Amino acid sequence: MVLFIQDKLVNTVAHTGLVDAHAYSITGVTEVTYYGSKVRLVRIMNPWGKTEWNGKWSDKSDLWNSVSQADREKCFNRDNGEFWMELEDFCHYFLMMFICCENPNFLDGDTDTQWKCQIYDGKWVAGRSAGGNVNSSTFATNPQYRIQVTILDKDEKEDQNILISLMQKPEQGHRKKRRLNPVGLTLFKVPPGTPAGRLGSDFFRRSQPVKQRQMYDYARDLIEQHSLQPGEYVIVPSTMKPYTSAEFVLSVYTKTDAKISVHDGGDDDDTDNDKLILPEIPTKSEEEDNNKDNSSDRSLFNRYAGQTGELSARQLQKLLNDNFPHGTWHGFGLDTCRSMIAMVDTDKRMTMTFSEFSTLWTKIHEFKKQFNRADSNKNGSLSDYELEKAIGSAGMDVNDVAVRLMMFRYSGVSSTIMEDFIVLMLRLENSKNVFKDKSSDGVITLDWDEWTVISTYN
Repeated sequence: MVLFIQDKLVNTVAHTGLVDAHAYSITGVTEVTYYGSKVRLVRIMNPWGKTEWNGKWSDKSDLWNSVSQADREKCFNRDNGEFWMELEDFCHYFLMMFICCENPNFLDGDTDTQWKCQIYDGKWVAGRSAGGNVNSSTFATNPQYRIQVTILDKDEKEDQNILISLMQKPEQGHRKKRRLNPVGLTLFKVPPGTPAGRLGSDFFRRSQPVKQRQMYDYARDLIEQHSLQPGEYVIVPSTMKPYTSAEFVLSVYTKTDAKISVHDGGDDDDTDNDKLILPEIPTKSEEEDNNKDNSSDRSLFNRYAGQTGELSARQLQKLLNDNFPHGTWHGFGLDTCRSMIAMVDTDKRMTMTFSEFSTLWTKIHEFKKQFNRADSNKNGSLSDYELEKAIGSAGMDVNDVAVRLMMFRYSGVSSTIMEDFIVLMLRLENSKNVFKDKSSDGVITLDWDEWTVISTYN
């Protein structure tokens, strides 16, 4: 068991000898006889190995002189961080207690029952399996765990035969910085004869949860106990807000073996092919409109180009931020614009000609369309799932590891904004073109000079 004294003064020693906002462990309990009355004591350990309680029944308390020799031997004056407290004082000074146990046997005192545990790693992915709370229209897209409950001990009143734990996993690299999401568990009874597989929106609209009041908590670990009649149920873990990407661990404890089928939003469950984003094919009229735009592109270019008739990085930055809706207060940065020039700079002049600008301008608008199609919840940023789909819509396949690395390099904490997406797509396309130019058999060979230019000038 772990105890906690809640106070704003972290690790400050109070006049009682107890440390404020500090965790302790319970190491034992006992009773002693004091002038004919039973006194209940709790033995507590300070993990520091020092700094102890100095009140009643502490190591140096005179009360120990008034108990039997056998009881007196329970006291140890070693200043090792371990001490006794009377139960009443314990309840007064300690505000929270966490009970840690490998299984839920202690809940009902039935130590003969061996609880069965099944653990599942899962995740909510924005635009795919992050459906939000039970009142959301997308609730059915959340991960679903259908479970068959077989036995309920009718001799035990309110027999708790299932315990469900939902634990949020911290984002890698942001364990302390990122705030936990409000999450909840919703449990539904599944009528006999319901087809196997993922349950749709119609089922959840006409079904009532086992627990009528649904609570969403910012807790790292959310635990629920239920007394369920035999039959089939579905467990749906969810975040309170739709389109919230996060990872979790779901643990299900049952008193008997239980069969659980997992439907976590994978490709085999989705009927809409994960809302696959496909590139748009321009119509003939669109192509004609594009030709008409060339003159306006030239006019735009000339307004910002210098006397040389070419754009520097600063001139390109001003052009983009004046004429391209970037959606964030800072717009395109100078380093971003240098990268854009480098990626279309075929003559290595370190400036941008009109031909190069026309190529870049067209690509930027193409990437903007891909970004907007991939932005499922229209929040102006892409989750890892949305980013992967957007890249796929451009005809490039990337694996999960590559997507995580791209999110780290071209993103904020957990999403990619349009400016970063455009630079990423330019670099990916540039890498693709280099590979195609240099490879005829899926392997490329570069000398040192080629490698240094490709790897540094982009």
